[in-house]
Amino acid sequence: IGRAKGVSMTMSGDGKVLFDCDWQSQSKPAKVHSRVWTSTGWVDRTYIKEFYYSSEDLFGLTLRTNYDGSRVAVAAKERSWGNGMVRVYDWDTPSAPGEYKYIRGFTGGNTLGYIFGQGVDLSSDGNTLAMLSRHDGTSQYPSGYIYVYDYDSATGQWNLRGDKFKTTAW
Repeated sequence: IGRAKGVSMTMSGDGKVLFDCDWQSQSKPAKVHSRVWTSTGWVDRTYIKEFYYSSEDLFGLTLRTNYDGSRVAVAAKERSWGNGMVRVYDWDTPSAPGEYKYIRGFTGGNTLGYIFGQGVDLSSDGNTLAMLSRHDGTSQYPSGYIYVYDYDSATGQWNLRGDKFKTTAW
């Protein structure tokens, strides 16, 4: 995948924070840019850089943010040879003022071809996260799973709501 701009984007519900993804090259990490609306127009805020250095991970292909842009979920559906991952970042935490801090990662485990992060959504308050895996890795006739997690602000933990559930096979 060579250099690509405009890979994906998402906007906060209040229309004041915008995220877009820029893939560099296989030797440089992908970046998710954050911009904020001010009285003078859109201003670059900061960017989130993928820890790993391959655009083949498809980091940033799917992005979702909460209502005010203080939390963003970033998917990399091809990370770890097709297992995929979703990462959640929070804006301007005490330990990372003026930037997005990585707070939690979710992966598809060790099943090759799981494609975790095929879809991702975040509630308006940022405390409920839904993720889709396109394939369970066990069947010739793939059917994925949907996982829904709730954030517990008292403990700082993300907890699976109920069980994962199967999507319809195609």
